[in-house]
Amino acid sequence: MKKKLNIDMPPYRILGACNPSFAHGAITTDPSIGVLLPCNVVIRKIDGDGIYVEFMGPESVLGIVNNPDITQVGKEVKSKLEKVMNAL
Repeated sequence: MKKKLNIDMPPYRILGACNPSFAHGAITTDPSIGVLLPCNVVIRKIDGDGIYVEFMGPESVLGIVNNPDITQVGKEVKSKLEKVMNAL
């Protein structure tokens, strides 16, 4: 934000965390799903030295299309993201 808008704010990063295998499987099942792929992870600083990590719930987002194959991809991605979160 500082470079683009000259606005100071606490540290904030958006990481692209797309898994190509999962993305390919989802896109093969439904080519329009790309607009819904939950590929971002946000890492931001909060009060003091605290760090907050968050991601969108893949099951919730991918459930919009009401396709069991896509729902399964959401469950698998959620499982992997939860492992990462638990390791932090």
